[in-house]
Amino acid sequence: MGKSKGRTIEEPRREIEVRDDVDIVVCGGGSAGMAAALAAARAGMKVILVERHGFLGGAATAAGVNGLGGWHYDVDGKPLIRGIPMEIMRRLAGNGGAIREWVNRLNKPEISREGLPYIFYGIGCYWIHTHPEHMKLAMDEMMQEANVGLLYHCLAVLPIMEGKDVRGVIVESKSGRQAILAKVVVDCTGDGDVAARAGATVEKGDEQIGRSRHFLGIGMTDITALARKRGEWDIPRERISFISTMRDDEVAVNMTRVPDVDAVDSLSLSAAELTARAQINQVVSLLRKYVPGFERARLNASSPKIGIRETRRIIGDYVLTGEDVLEGRRFADEVLLAGYFVDIHHPDREGCTNIKPKGAYGIPYRCLVPLGVDNLLVAGRCLSAIHEGQAAARVMVTCMAMGEAAGCAAAMACQQNVTPRELNVGQLRERLIEQGAVLSI
Repeated sequence: MGKSKGRTIEEPRREIEVRDDVDIVVCGGGSAGMAAALAAARAGMKVILVERHGFLGGAATAAGVNGLGGWHYDVDGKPLIRGIPMEIMRRLAGNGGAIREWVNRLNKPEISREGLPYIFYGIGCYWIHTHPEHMKLAMDEMMQEANVGLLYHCLAVLPIMEGKDVRGVIVESKSGRQAILAKVVVDCTGDGDVAARAGATVEKGDEQIGRSRHFLGIGMTDITALARKRGEWDIPRERISFISTMRDDEVAVNMTRVPDVDAVDSLSLSAAELTARAQINQVVSLLRKYVPGFERARLNASSPKIGIRETRRIIGDYVLTGEDVLEGRRFADEVLLAGYFVDIHHPDREGCTNIKPKGAYGIPYRCLVPLGVDNLLVAGRCLSAIHEGQAAARVMVTCMAMGEAAGCAAAMACQQNVTPRELNVGQLRERLIEQGAVLSI
């Protein structure tokens, strides 16, 4: 498929129905958007959450990522991330969507590593298995309990602007083109769609097995090398990677790979979907032939959409760097602590770069505030960071904590009649700590 260039048509001018006038509209219902909407609604705000799928969860439900985060972190047994992310885990443990024993341990002030799936890199990284269908149900329940307005099967396509102020968003759905007015907009689209179209400056990027019935398998590069030599493996990935799920007879496999994709271009993204699905039979064949235990394996399901690691990154009042992560830097305006490592899958070749940080690092509030635009916050993998910083901060649990911070900030801005940039970050940090966030270790 080719991309048509140079031709345009004129769209007729028309009036657009205002379907809602709310305090806060959150665009995108993935890890960051769920937490942002909950935090804002619990603060008494009228909130609408716009999501393109018919369910929430983002990568945890729509991209087949089997695990909340899929990581949780600690420093010397003390948890880094609590608040809404921990609450979501407790909800999943209660409805059969996560392993109750593991969640109960992580929920204590001190984490006992014995018996938990301790994984390589990071400070203390634990894979918490989650079930996507239980996640969907839990998120629906939590949103309804908090009185979040849910607008499924809907895309936020344009910001509504007054000068540099964002005043809401234009959405598209089966109901047509409509407007949602809001005092603050939170962009949790992952791709920074609203921020980019609002005029914000953006950039675009660049072996261990568990010993219980729950395990993570990564490595076995000798197998892929042999299969490649025999002409049986041409996927640009050298590692075999799979993880157990909530079912004893099932594993989730992360082995397709499509480099050089522009995931904010519909044609490029469509081609990537075709390529990734075409790789699945090759993955199944390799596992059956070369990996013990997979001799009778069969394909159960593929994720509803391809998983995207990085597209747009906004430029905010501060840009998180790789050095910030690796040196474990702390900031006066940090709104969460994280510990995930710099994890880069090279776009132009096989292999990954994985570098462990020296300690917990903070993510400043300024990384959520786009330069040159007001009444807008971002949260999730489109935060203000360079490629290496984003490679550490992009994971689900960290994005949830970012979303909680953005939702709280949006609510406080509404309550105080200030822009998010004008907000007293000290007061925001106090509120986050009251809600269970960890901002000191």
